[in-house]
Amino acid sequence: MENYPLKGKRVAVLAETEYIYKEIQFYKKCVAELGGELDLLTYLWEKPKMRFVNDVNSPDFPCTGIHELIVRKCVKKVSRSNCNIVICATNYVAVRLREIPPLGSLSNVKKV
Repeated sequence: MENYPLKGKRVAVLAETEYIYKEIQFYKKCVAELGGELDLLTYLWEKPKMRFVNDVNSPDFPCTGIHELIVRKCVKKVSRSNCNIVICATNYVAVRLREIPPLGSLSNVKKV
């Protein structure tokens, strides 16, 4: 148990469009290395998945390149009792996860 402090634990990371690529990669790597299971969650708005792009400074000079993130688990359908740790990823996640359907953002429900 010493080498795997997250063994048997579920870590939920709340994600949305314009996420920070290196941050999500860090969670994926570290949670696995520590023995835990990672779930990416977002509002799916009755869709089977949402496709997000990472934060980009400008189309000509992306901060980390343009990456895509597919999220298949809806935050509304996951019981809090099934998560040992919940992390709200940085950037626009907290703002965009309000229970308001996206209006013209990169995560527009019609673009999946």
